[in-house]
Amino acid sequence: MSEKSQTELELARAMERLVDDPRSYNLFIDAWNKHVDSEHGDISQLVVRPREGVQSKAVDAVASETLSSIALRDSQDNLRDDVALLLNTFPHSAYLVASGGLIHAVNDLAFKETGLDVGDRISGIGYSLEKSEPLETAIEAALKEADGNGSVHLKRAFKDKEDRPVTIALIRSDSQTSSEKRALMFIIDPVWRVEASQLMKSAFGFSDAEADIVDGFMSGSSLRQIADARERSHATVRTQFQNLLAKAGARSQLDLMRVALGLSQFVKEIEPIARIANRPERRRLDVLRPDNRSVDVLFYGDPQGLPVVFLHSVYYRSFPPFVEQQLHDAGLYFIAPGRPGFGATTKAAKGTSRFECLTSDVEAILDQMGIEKCVLIAQTASTPAAFHIFKHLQHRIDRRIVIASAAPTTRKISFDASRVSSAWTVALIKACKVSPQMAYLVARAGHRLMLSAGMSRFLSHHYSGSPADLEVMALPETIAEFEEGVAFTSKQGIEEAVHDVIDCFENWDHLIEEAPGPVIMAHGATDPHSPIQVIRSLCELFPDKLRLNEFSDGGQMLMASHTQQMIQLIKTGQLNTGYKQQLS
Repeated sequence: MSEKSQTELELARAMERLVDDPRSYNLFIDAWNKHVDSEHGDISQLVVRPREGVQSKAVDAVASETLSSIALRDSQDNLRDDVALLLNTFPHSAYLVASGGLIHAVNDLAFKETGLDVGDRISGIGYSLEKSEPLETAIEAALKEADGNGSVHLKRAFKDKEDRPVTIALIRSDSQTSSEKRALMFIIDPVWRVEASQLMKSAFGFSDAEADIVDGFMSGSSLRQIADARERSHATVRTQFQNLLAKAGARSQLDLMRVALGLSQFVKEIEPIARIANRPERRRLDVLRPDNRSVDVLFYGDPQGLPVVFLHSVYYRSFPPFVEQQLHDAGLYFIAPGRPGFGATTKAAKGTSRFECLTSDVEAILDQMGIEKCVLIAQTASTPAAFHIFKHLQHRIDRRIVIASAAPTTRKISFDASRVSSAWTVALIKACKVSPQMAYLVARAGHRLMLSAGMSRFLSHHYSGSPADLEVMALPETIAEFEEGVAFTSKQGIEEAVHDVIDCFENWDHLIEEAPGPVIMAHGATDPHSPIQVIRSLCELFPDKLRLNEFSDGGQMLMASHTQQMIQLIKTGQLNTGYKQQLS
């Protein structure tokens, strides 16, 4: 078998598996990259997509078929859109399962916890019932419930390799559109938050030892196990436990559990409110526009400070609290409009391009706020749109900055894929040059993987080539911002985000030629997605337009990893010595 037919076969197998298993994404990416290398060789020499070629049309057709299969899988029996939406209203992991344990629907919480999706078997859930009863047997018992009368079957279970118990609730759920019997399954796990023990310590006057005992008790440990862990006698811990019961006014262990779980739930519910309270200057508004449109705008920083319009990247609209505090202290006021189709921002009206729509939205926001001039910053995927705005609103923009810029596809810029540490980015670039449908598949499947693997694992994998980015990514605050960004981007689906990413790898150098200069290009030397060598070449190609500020120890997340240097660049357009500044 030839190398060509071998790569085609491997790609076909990977795409078939991708439909059922979003976790096979990396195998699919590797197969696609190998296939393009086999067919086209060095992608730096492939500038224009051979859209009229027979092979490109064949790739488009296969990618479209795979996308349709994924859509069918995600909406199987209309459950992804309806039942799964309902399941997401529950605060517990929830599944809809049929006979034999086949999963028909799953909520986001369960998907993130176990990675199980529609079409998987519930046996892979990672929980074991008491007395080694197979979970499928319990499901069958629920399915045999006469007339689906709503009786709840409760089962005690344990997470594999852990002693902490959970409750599994099963209830038969008949469908009006299908004769197949199905059961709703919930995993009820009353997660104990350690912050609640500190709240109890303050409220009831617990000692440090008593607070530790509450933590152990609420985590499922017996008093004897707590004594062993604390290297105390069982009698001592039992006495301490009786004392803390009295302090809490609890007559029994059950009473204590009710009080503790109530406080734990309070801590959970207060967290988002606390985040807002810690950022009193952050607010969100909907700006009304013609054609029944509105723009979702986020504001943060110092309201009396220098106005900065920030064009967000695909999943990064705002910054962790420690960054926003520094922006506020520096007297900067960030105005972040959602691009058309992102968040609650209405898509562009028919006959209007996304770039034209965004430019008009930005101008309208400045007009409504009475801002004559501002700084405008773009990040990564918003780069082409930013250059369109630089041209058409040049009289409103004092300083132009692009962070972690993308680069247009042109024969004048050599692109070395070996310098890109993210295989996902390489695959997307190749797809953009060969097949628009494959580009959409790469992005769509990547989004599925992110939900399956979890944000932390996904980011650590795709930013593995940048130590500075990994350090920032390890912070819970950064993860939380990305999770909010994902929810924002996918609120109306990810189609607009995919279009923006594809735009980045088109030939848009005419936008640079038409824009006024200088445009400050802030770029990290270890950017895992856009190699610094490419940006250097881009700046050399447009010496009268682009000025490179290179961060030798930075990656893509410069606003978080080099906040003070970026603030200086925003306010003055210059950097102190120590950071390579190249005026091409």
